[in-house]
Amino acid sequence: MNAAAPRNAPARPVAFLAFDFGTRRVGVAAGNSLLRSAQPLATVSVAGEARFAAIARLIGQWQPDALVVGVPFHPDGAPHDNTRRARAFGRQLHGRFKLPVHEVDERYSTTEARARGVGDAGVDAASAAVILEQFLRSLPDDDPPLPNGTTRTTRTTRTTRTTRTMPMLELDAEALYADLREAVRRLLRPERAAGTSLVGIWSGGAWLAERLQRDLALPGAAGVISSTLHRDDFGSRGLAAHSDATNLPFDIEGRHIVLVDDVLYTGRTVRAVINELYDFGRPASVALAVLVDRGGRELPIEPACAAARIVLPAAQKLTLARGEGGGFSFSIRPRDDANDGERR
Repeated sequence: MNAAAPRNAPARPVAFLAFDFGTRRVGVAAGNSLLRSAQPLATVSVAGEARFAAIARLIGQWQPDALVVGVPFHPDGAPHDNTRRARAFGRQLHGRFKLPVHEVDERYSTTEARARGVGDAGVDAASAAVILEQFLRSLPDDDPPLPNGTTRTTRTTRTTRTTRTMPMLELDAEALYADLREAVRRLLRPERAAGTSLVGIWSGGAWLAERLQRDLALPGAAGVISSTLHRDDFGSRGLAAHSDATNLPFDIEGRHIVLVDDVLYTGRTVRAVINELYDFGRPASVALAVLVDRGGRELPIEPACAAARIVLPAAQKLTLARGEGGGFSFSIRPRDDANDGERR
């Protein structure tokens, strides 16, 4: 008979691969949470799909539990163009390999690598090792492995090292919208374009669909659809103020529909919206495009594309806002079940 594991047995070591991102080269390093050290591995000097193929081989070889990406800032902490590029690279890693991705402020990593006597040939991989060591030193002694999809952002300077688990606070709604726009563009296949329409789920999804319609130069107007009449808590909650929000300025019968929403959660809103859609006809197909997928599904519904995938506690609500100029931003607040209605 096998002996039971001690109640307070430590979690197994968590393995990491770290990346020092550059537009021409990406340095890679490996380490784990037990030794709290990192070793330079390689420099990936190719671009495009060849870059991700090389990274896939390293991931297959080292089998990391999570990835760490260095994100550069100006010395005063202000972001710049490479800040956006590095974060986009992190989102690509998560989307392709389905591993948690952690960000580390790496504004001094190359300086520290060169201070260790590393020459030009190895500086990128050495900088990745510095980034990973900064991240590992910031972990609490009892830090557990993170669930898939959780994002930990580590801000590290020479004087302070703090780690905050922030599943969404680094989300740039405008950057994610740009990713969503390109994903929807790919969904609008040429052979189907004439028979495809965007339908935004009220209200955040409707804002997104309206802007996508304009930015993708699609003819006519996007549709708007409400979930109110088909919600599974309709009997207890009754009609909402936007119960008449559905407006479909085209025939649903036989069309390819791309539903657009801001945040996908349990899938219950999408289920209700599909029922509402079928009240107007039988579409040829229905695809779902979302800005953020926060997990927590309670129904078998998955998006065709999501600009970001994060994890949030069930007690928190992620909300998309639209400014006067049409720009998007995110906010987070405690969930108020009495006023928030069903979980999306």
